[in-house]
Amino acid sequence: SLELEPGDARILLTWQICKGAKEYRIRRWTEGTDTIQLQSQTSSVNQLEDTGLENGVTYFYQVLS
Repeated sequence: SLELEPGDARILLTWQICKGAKEYRIRRWTEGTDTIQLQSQTSSVNQLEDTGLENGVTYFYQVLS
């Protein structure tokens, strides 16, 4: 599961640790735009703070292991 905690021009993403995962790839996009890979994280990290966002815009996220 993916939990999102929005703030002012930022969002905190937290996801469940997936047993056996070696890394997580976090992707973000907005309607009508290409997907951006934000970061790859080691499997021991299950949070990412995405900053510099525009308030009022809907962002979509995907976490892959």
